[in-house]
Amino acid sequence: MSEKKECFKRFSELLKNGELSEDDNYWKFIFSSSNSFQEIEDIFNEVELEIIDPDEDARIIWFRENHLIWIADTIEEIFNKVNHSYTVPPFFYVLSQTQDSQELFQQYLSLKVYVESKKVLAKLADHCEPKSGLAKGSDGLVFIIESQEKVTKHDFKPVTSWGFLNSIDFEEEDYKALENLSEILNLSEDPREKERKYVLKATLKDFIIDKCVSNEKVFETFLGSTKEFYIAYKQAHEIYINNFSISKILREISEKDLEYTGKINDVVSSAQTKALTMPGVMVVIGAALKVDSISDIILITLGVIFIASILIKSLSIFEATISHLKKQVISDFDRYNSLTYELDIRQKAETAKTELNSLLDTGAHNSRHMKTLSKVALIIMLIYLVYIALTMCFL
Repeated sequence: MSEKKECFKRFSELLKNGELSEDDNYWKFIFSSSNSFQEIEDIFNEVELEIIDPDEDARIIWFRENHLIWIADTIEEIFNKVNHSYTVPPFFYVLSQTQDSQELFQQYLSLKVYVESKKVLAKLADHCEPKSGLAKGSDGLVFIIESQEKVTKHDFKPVTSWGFLNSIDFEEEDYKALENLSEILNLSEDPREKERKYVLKATLKDFIIDKCVSNEKVFETFLGSTKEFYIAYKQAHEIYINNFSISKILREISEKDLEYTGKINDVVSSAQTKALTMPGVMVVIGAALKVDSISDIILITLGVIFIASILIKSLSIFEATISHLKKQVISDFDRYNSLTYELDIRQKAETAKTELNSLLDTGAHNSRHMKTLSKVALIIMLIYLVYIALTMCFL
């Protein structure tokens, strides 16, 4: 690119040293006597211009501009050409000012920002007129913008005057911001394309459209704040992603809460089922009232001791399970305190942990209470069986 700039520079110096005028649909150039025709031909070849009908003796050549080079009497004419072609050439020369695009860099940058702004908005729009081609969206743009409250429609035409465009002191960062926005919109196969467009359109509404008294001012407002718009979009997108992440973590906490609640209910239900074996033991003791020998009492006693031992051991395992679950709950939910600074996440995690620990504490307390009742019932049953045995011995 720097090599091409040098070629354009040599071409510009050549034009300044000669006389350039418009001749029908051609440019007529009378070159200086200090330049040979071969030098002229070499410079024209460098910028891909074709010399037509040269008159070497009179030092006159004719040529037409190409896709690389535009020539006009005024900068306004260059702007009009840009408006009709929807592109900015690498080089232009303004005859009335005897200056080229490298010397008129500020105006050149303004034209680039103007064209790129039209392209970015056309890519973002929901409907364009015309719908395709270099002129896409030049006659009208329609945006359908969703928000939490409602859906709004905004339409405007991306046009302005050279006077307005030239009044803005653009910087290269403005054009770079537009290039970044264009790259974002070009990621059509990316799974987050809809998300980015949603945030871009929401930023356009909040940062540009809502500040305009009418839709006719939207494009000019956008032109005057391209860099600021890009910064606003990045901030809005970061907030969107952050909020999405927060929602995802909150759902994760809720899922863990439900998971642990299910585990606790399963453990408690199992413990309650085992505790129901005590009434069965009482039924066995009731049957002891009809025993006819000491051997029957011994068998019943062994059965009671065996059942009670299993129950007490099961309740001890239940308490150990409760203790393990409590450690897991504390470990799983405490990690959310270090993962993020968001208050909502910390509060939800702390609430879930507190409620689950309360359930676990209640389960552990009930287990200890059932163990105590089981031991007391076992002692009472054993005493009663001994009483029955003694009664049978002395009758």
